[in-house]
Amino acid sequence: MPTYKFKNKKSGKIYEKFMTLEERDKYVDNKNIEQIPTGFKIAQLIGANENKLRESIWNMAQKGKKQPNWKDNRG
Repeated sequence: MPTYKFKNKKSGKIYEKFMTLEERDKYVDNKNIEQIPTGFKIAQLIGANENKLRESIWNMAQKGKKQPNWKDNRG
């Protein structure tokens, strides 16, 4: 569920609410409430830990390519 940003037209107060799309549609039906557009938070989706994990998997795959296949060494 995403977080939406709203403004109360009467008080001018800006706040955020965590809700589903259906809940948001019902919430903005109130004439005193206005949704404020916000940008996507893409930077938070990909963190340093994910990059380290990808690098670790890549390094393991490269090491695996260098090792001889054990099936070829069977007598």
